[in-house]
Amino acid sequence: FQNVLLSEKHMLLHRAFEEQQELVNIVAHDLQTPVTAIMLTTSILDGYISKGDISRMHDRLERIRKAVKFMSEVINQLRTMSKVDGGFEDVDLKPVVVNDILNMVIERNQEIAQQKQIDIQMETVTPLSAPLSVIADPVILQQIFENLLSNCLKYSYPHTSVKLSIRAEGANACI
Repeated sequence: FQNVLLSEKHMLLHRAFEEQQELVNIVAHDLQTPVTAIMLTTSILDGYISKGDISRMHDRLERIRKAVKFMSEVINQLRTMSKVDGGFEDVDLKPVVVNDILNMVIERNQEIAQQKQIDIQMETVTPLSAPLSVIADPVILQQIFENLLSNCLKYSYPHTSVKLSIRAEGANACI
């Protein structure tokens, strides 16, 4: 009887360990893209400093600030998840403009795209009278789009394009 209990506990511990490894991989992936963007941006800043190009330096510093803010949001979500045994305690559902989120994600990944000479395009497939809005947690939606776009850039060949399409189908948003 004790062997059965030990075996069950061993299986539960093994499953918990696997879930922890998966979570660490997800967080590492989510943080790698903004870290790469920061590294590329600081390299570019070095060139602007030597040329004395102040306006471009301010633009690049703003990109760094946005990447750091995103990383901070990912870390805060991780802390929240760790408090509630692997789930989201406070999912912040509210109206979110998809176009705005996608534009932020595109801007954050622009350095990586330029490095690989990949053109990122965003198009609206069907004419929308207003920007496309959904009810979602904006941080989670950003993470989803960040993962999709960073994977597209990672696995795309140089000198190609990545196209993001937005359309509404009835009450659904299609990206």
